[in-house]
Amino acid sequence: MARRTGLRMQAMAQWRAAWKRALAKLGAAGVKEERRLIGTPYPPPSLPGNPPHRRTGQTRGAIAHWAATSDAGGYRERIGVRPGHPRGPILAFLERGTERMAARPSLRVMLKNLVTKIVPAMRAEAKRR
Repeated sequence: MARRTGLRMQAMAQWRAAWKRALAKLGAAGVKEERRLIGTPYPPPSLPGNPPHRRTGQTRGAIAHWAATSDAGGYRERIGVRPGHPRGPILAFLERGTERMAARPSLRVMLKNLVTKIVPAMRAEAKRR
């Protein structure tokens, strides 16, 4: 019985490592996709409902992904605006819109595209071990 428990623990550790690798790859792919979405040069301005066009490129630098662990040992890969970045509020206004400006979502579009890639990425990482 102890041998089985040891094998289960080893298998769980391998799955956790595969999840971390898959999530890190997806995080990098998400940032790349987000930067592509908001990388269209400015003239002309973006249409409401479409990702914003690039004027200075500073908002592209605000997008990042990072790993976060909790006290309970949980692991998360976060994608979004870097904490404390000065362009964060501007991206929030663009993402949700204001009463005078229609939303120009890009993070939601990127996340919707990324969700479809989670299971294939996990399978690829699990086979790789």
